[in-house]
This record gives sequence, C-alpha cells and structure tokens, in this order.
Amino acid sequence: MTVLDTYLPAPNAPPSADPGQKYSEGGAFFALGLIHANKYDQEKITYLEEALRRSTDPTHVHGACLGLGFAGMSAGTVAHMELLRETLYSRDDAVAGEGAALTMGLLNMGAGNTTEAARQAIEVMLPHAHATNHEKIIRGHAVGLALLMYQQEEAALPLIHTLARDKDPILRYGAVFTIGLAYCGTANNKQIARLLHIAVSDVSNDVKRAAVTMLGFVMLKNPDKVPQLVSLLSHSYSPHIRYGAAMAVGVACSGTSLPSALEILNPLLTDNVDFVRSAAHISKAMVIMQDAPKYQPFADSLMEIITGKAAKSTTLPKSGAILAHGILNAGGRNVTISLVSDAGHRMQAAIAGMTVWLQHWYWYPYYTALSLTFTPTVLIGFNKDLQIPSDFALSCKARPSLFAYPEPIKEVVEEKKERVTTVTLSVTASAKARQRKKDAAKAEGGDEDAANQDDSAAGSKDKTDEADADKDAEKAGDSKEDSDKAKEAKKPEAKSFKVENPGRVTHRQRAFMAPLESETAQRYQPIMANVRSGVVMLVDTTPGEEETFVDFSQPLNPKTKVLGEEDEPKPPEPFIWRPEQ
Repeated sequence: MTVLDTYLPAPNAPPSADPGQKYSEGGAFFALGLIHANKYDQEKITYLEEALRRSTDPTHVHGACLGLGFAGMSAGTVAHMELLRETLYSRDDAVAGEGAALTMGLLNMGAGNTTEAARQAIEVMLPHAHATNHEKIIRGHAVGLALLMYQQEEAALPLIHTLARDKDPILRYGAVFTIGLAYCGTANNKQIARLLHIAVSDVSNDVKRAAVTMLGFVMLKNPDKVPQLVSLLSHSYSPHIRYGAAMAVGVACSGTSLPSALEILNPLLTDNVDFVRSAAHISKAMVIMQDAPKYQPFADSLMEIITGKAAKSTTLPKSGAILAHGILNAGGRNVTISLVSDAGHRMQAAIAGMTVWLQHWYWYPYYTALSLTFTPTVLIGFNKDLQIPSDFALSCKARPSLFAYPEPIKEVVEEKKERVTTVTLSVTASAKARQRKKDAAKAEGGDEDAANQDDSAAGSKDKTDEADADKDAEKAGDSKEDSDKAKEAKKPEAKSFKVENPGRVTHRQRAFMAPLESETAQRYQPIMANVRSGVVMLVDTTPGEEETFVDFSQPLNPKTKVLGEEDEPKPPEPFIWRPEQ
C-alpha cells in the first residue's frame, strides 16, 4: 500500500477527468492484486471490494476486478459472485465486463462445480456469454470458465463438450483453454490427440493457435517431449499454428535450455510473419533464462531489433524483443519461469499468471501477469530458529563462467567534438630553431653552407632519435602484450567455486552442487543430504557455540561489499501516462 499510495485513488475523491490518471489508478488496483496473489489477505480483499463497489469508471472497475480476482484466488464466496454479477448486468461495458467475467474464474479457480459459489458462477457465465454482444466479455467468460475447471480432468468433460460444439469461436477458444487447464501436467494422450485435431481442423485461427499452445500446459511435467510433439506444427503453413508451437515450447521448456527446444525456435526467429518472430523471441528468452553462455549473443540480437538496426524491425518484432529482453533479465537474473515446483507439484498462482499473460494477444497490460510465474533460484539455509547462518556454503563443481551474471549493459555516450589546441612537436620546434639560426647567420654575413650542414646533421640526429624511440616503444608494447598473454595462460579458469549462504543456484547449476570440500567439516549440515538448492533446513552440529547470521538490515553493494542506503538506487519518480500525447 505504501508503494502504490501515489497511484491509488483517494477513497472519497471524484473521478478524475484526466484519462491518463484513470489508467494509472486502474493499474494500481491490478498491481495490488498481483502483489497479494494467492495469499488471501483479507484486508486487501476488503479494500478491493469497496473500490469495486464505489467505482464508476470502467477502467477502475476492470482494475479492481482483476485485483480482487488475484488477491482472492480460489477463495471466492457467494457474496463475491453477487457483486460481480451485479457488475456484469448493471454495466453494459466491454472493459468492465471482461474484468468481472475473468475474476469469476479466478475467485473459483479449480473449484469446478463443487462449491456453491462455483455453481453460481457457471450459471451466470455461460448464459451471459451467449447473451452479450461484446467479444471482450465473451472472451473473459471463456477464459474464466477454463480457470474454474483447473485440475478437474474428467469432471470438466461436460463443459468441454458444451464449449467445443459452440458456433462462437471465442467459446471454442475457451474449450481449448479448459482442456489445457483441466489436464495441466497430466500428459493425457487422449486430450493431446484432441488438441492436435482441433489445431488442424478448426476454422478459427485463434482456436488453432490456442490449441497448439495448450499442448505446453498438458505436457508441463515432460518438457523434453514437447519439441518433438510440435516439430511438424512449427513448419505449418499457418502462421498462427507456428506461433502456438513457439509458445508451447516456451511454456513447457522455460528455464531448461533444452537443445531440442532451441532447434524449434531458432528457425522461427527469421520467420516471414512478424508476430511469429515476436513469439519466437519471447519463447527463446523463456527457455534460456539464466543460461550465461547463450545470454550475450541473444541479448545483442535483441538490442539490434529494439534499436531498429536489424532487418524487419517492425512494431511487433520490436515489442516481442523488448519483452524477451525483460524476461532474460527478470529479477536481476535471480529468477526463472516455472509452473512446476522442485517437488513436481503444479503451482496454481504461476499457472493462473501464465494463462492470463497469454491473453496479451488481445490486451497488452496482461503482460504484467507473467510476474506470477517467476520463481527465485536461490540457496537459503535456515537454522531451527529460521535464521540464516553466515558460515554455511556449498561447492559448485563447474567453471564460474557457466553460471556467472552477464556484464551490465553499457550506455554508449557519443563524444562531442571539441576544438583541440594545436600541439607543437619536438621535430617542428627543432626545425624552427634551425631556421632562426640561418636567418641570424645571413643577417651577420656568416657562412650559410656551414649553417646548412649543421641543420642536416641536427635533422638526421632528430630522425635517428625518433626511430630509436619508436623501436623502443614497439618493443615495450610487444613485451607487455606477451607478458599479459603469459599471465592469462598461467591462470586458467577455476574448475569449481563456492556458493555462500544465501546464494544464487540456477536450475542447470543444481547438478554440479556438492558439499564444500574442506579439512574441517562445516558446522551446519543440511537435514537432507541430497538437497542442493532452494530453502534448506540446517542442523547445527555444535549448538553450544556462538552463532553468526547474515545481516539484512541495510542493502549490500555487491561491488564494494559495503552496507549503506546510498548504494541502493533511487526509485523512479511517480508519473501519469497520457495516451493523447
């Protein structure tokens, strides 16, 4: 609330006439829900309910609905359904109606028809989807019904059959999402075959694209099989199917850096259709997150597209490249996209975020829902009092460069051309001095030939001195370069490095983690010996000794290792976006 206080509207303030302020206030409601997603903070839910009741602007209603949906995910009540139903029927507005419809699904996510609130939601959503003329509201109902059937499997089949036979392509789009969410992570062969059949038989491009994308949801727990499954689809004549193939690989193979996934995506980076190239860039960024060797070449190619230097740098590829660059550097490269936990369990909030994020095809602010899929890749060891000891570490049996942070982006500053003062060389000064001697000899009637001989001798001496100096400098430079190369050759990269508590451990790095090799055993030992990342509970082998803990009271500058607030970057100034400008 402190962070968003600048953007949230005052409780009793009249609606602003500035459209930019309305967008920022509605976005603040949405942000509040994302911050508290799946936490069920009653105070925030009550605040968003009151904001929804008093809001008159459709932008505010849309933001408050989405915020309420994420903050109260899977905890919807009958009172919530009545409030959202009133919003749907009392406002014939596409923007507000879409938010209310989608929120019905979020509040009852995974409930199916097992609760009274979920049954009321189904009774409202399906008839209203047929009654309204707004495509946005119909799409909100379609995706909301899919969220409602999350993990229901066979219990969702009646709704899937109903939606799949509908003449409205948007509701058939919802049927595809219902299949993907109901059978998420199950690798159900029958539903995979059904999605493949829809992908090649439906007349709607939107339905085809969604059907291929949902293959990634169904195969969440088998990412290595997804590239082979969509390999033929990635060569389809339909750009929408190729887009779906790229997204399916990105959803299922996020953070894995699988070579087979990159074999699918790399040809699509140069596709003739702009939105396919955009999807390929986004998906490749999702796949190679935290892969240090592959980071720099791909980041450089993205910057060429963003700056317009690359061929085919049109609007959609630029948008995809910007989002891909953000995904590559998400969370300071300390997070990765993951829809499944380390133990193999499906993470509901992450799957909801990915589902809503995929709707950015129709409304770009859904981009922000991707933040729910980010999972920290860390090693944090706790003692019995949930404190973090500073003298615990593990060893990584690999070269540091394989898992190192990339070099920060350097801002290119163009140097301004300034007038430079002319420098007089020593040779020029000597020539001028000789000329003065000649002039003086002429004036005194002296021997000019002798003066010329002196000049030639002096000139040859200057040239000899310069040549000798150049040779010495060249020898010195060669010797310095040779010595630098020799030093580099003498210092090969280490074959292992230490990860201190807390530290960064990526998914690919886990296979190389091992106990720290030292002459004396560490004081703290993991309870489970095979755990090498994530939250690790530690056993203190010498409980009687004094403990030292990591101090998080102030930010730590990673370069200077000095504590102090001055090391923390300043937050951006509040601003209001005005679309008319």
